[in-house]
Amino acid sequence: MTPPCTASHPHTEVETPPGLRQSRFRGCTASAAAPALGACLDHRDGCDGVRFAVWAPQAEGLEVCLFDTATDPENRRITMAPAGNGVWHTFVPGLAAGQLYGLRASGPWQPEAGHRFNPAKLLLDPWAQALVGSTERLALQAGHTVADPLHPTQAWAQHQPDPQDNATDMPKCVVLDTAAELKAGSAIAPSPMLSGEHLVIYEAHVKALTRLHPEVPEAQQGRYAALAHPAVIGHLQRLGITSVCLLPVHQHISERHLLAQALFALRID
Repeated sequence: MTPPCTASHPHTEVETPPGLRQSRFRGCTASAAAPALGACLDHRDGCDGVRFAVWAPQAEGLEVCLFDTATDPENRRITMAPAGNGVWHTFVPGLAAGQLYGLRASGPWQPEAGHRFNPAKLLLDPWAQALVGSTERLALQAGHTVADPLHPTQAWAQHQPDPQDNATDMPKCVVLDTAAELKAGSAIAPSPMLSGEHLVIYEAHVKALTRLHPEVPEAQQGRYAALAHPAVIGHLQRLGITSVCLLPVHQHISERHLLAQALFALRID
C-alpha cells in the first residue's frame, strides 16, 4: 500500500551520504563531485516533497524552519540528520515549490575561531535559489548582542550570543521547481546557437558597461534596456563578441560600513 503523503513525519536517510551517491531530482543533481545542496523537489516512497541539504561541518545540529508568509512566525521546525562529509539533510513529504523556509544551527560559540553558532538566529540557506523579503539592511544582523549595529565597538572576545529571535526581520528562502524555472528561462532567452569553437563570451556588469556610454539615452544608462541599444550592440559586435554573460545578477547585500554612510553596494539596475 502506498503511504499517505503528508508533511507530518519528515523522512531522513543517514546510511548513504549524498556526496557518495548519484541521483537526479527534479531540477537538482547529486553526485560525488557536487552533492545536491539546498532545497530540491524530490519523490520518495510514493510521496512528493522537498529534500533539504546543508553543508555545515562544524555544526552540532541543524533545523529547517517553515513559514507560511515572509512575515508570519515559523509554523514548524524540522531536525536535520548528519549524512556524512559535513552535510546535514532531511526529506519532508508534502512540501512543494513556493514553500518558505530558513535554517537554524547550533554548535560552539567561539568568535575568535570563527564559530558563532546561535540557534536563536534564523539563517539563510547559502544554496537558496530565491528569497522573499528585504535584504537592504541584512548586513546589520548579528549573532551577538550589540548596542549599535552600525558602529560596533566590542572586541571579538567580548561578544556574547544574542538570545533574541530575529526571524521576523529576516528574508525567507523559497523552494523552487528548478526544472520549471530553467524551462521558462530557456523559452524567454534560448541558449546561443553556436558551437563552442565559435563562442566568444564577454563578461560585464550592466551598470559598468552602459552607465557612461555617450550614445545611450540617459534614461537607459545603467539599466537592462541599455544592453539592447544599437550603440552597445555595435560595440560588442566590433569586438567580435558572440555572447554576453552578465554579472552579478544574483541577490546581493550592502556591507555594514556602506550602510553607516547611507550608501549602497553597486547595483546592476
